[in-house]
Amino acid sequence: MVCSSDDAQSLIKTYGVDVSKIVEVPNGVDLETVHYVSLEERNSRKVKLGLEGSFTALFIGSWHPPNLEAVRYILKIAEELPDVNFLIVGSVGLAFRDEQKTNNVGFMGVVDDETKATILSIADVALNPMKSGSGTNLKMLDYLMAGIPVISTQFGVRGIGIENNIHCIVRELDSFPDAITNIRHENVKSKHIRSDAAKQYIQEKFDWQVIANDFYQQIFSCNLID
Repeated sequence: MVCSSDDAQSLIKTYGVDVSKIVEVPNGVDLETVHYVSLEERNSRKVKLGLEGSFTALFIGSWHPPNLEAVRYILKIAEELPDVNFLIVGSVGLAFRDEQKTNNVGFMGVVDDETKATILSIADVALNPMKSGSGTNLKMLDYLMAGIPVISTQFGVRGIGIENNIHCIVRELDSFPDAITNIRHENVKSKHIRSDAAKQYIQEKFDWQVIANDFYQQIFSCNLID
């Protein structure tokens, strides 16, 4: 079993695995715990929390080398965009406790599900500046299902099948600052269209029930079970 077609190709190339014996079971998202928040509701929640007029870029990740690499790049972006707040959530932030950072960067560490849900409901853009790793990025599924506009590298969308400008914005790392600025000033209609398309796509492809049903069909069609 693999969680992405890219990993399947790696197994075939490295070990000569018979492609007929490979079953792709993607990472999924729990639609009961990650709720879609429209742009209007997102702005309303920001007002209630006293965040009206602010702009927050979110990154979620564990203490894992590819995520550490991503955070180092985000710290550089933060220096270029002093009027944007950058929020780093997850254990990845613990690795940067003793490092100097600009005042517009905040680290929250590991949070509970309720706090995570609140963060996902008020972020203005989510970042996925990944350059290495395997499988798929779980954070992307949470970002997209929550209705947050997303900027990712091409590597960061591997194995998910989402399309540039249809579901999210895909850019090279050196274009992230411009992409953040563009999303900040983008018209609401364009954001709506992209966020709605992303939500529908995630519901159709990455709901755990959908994944379980597809897996059931695959293991029998591949004759993996007598």
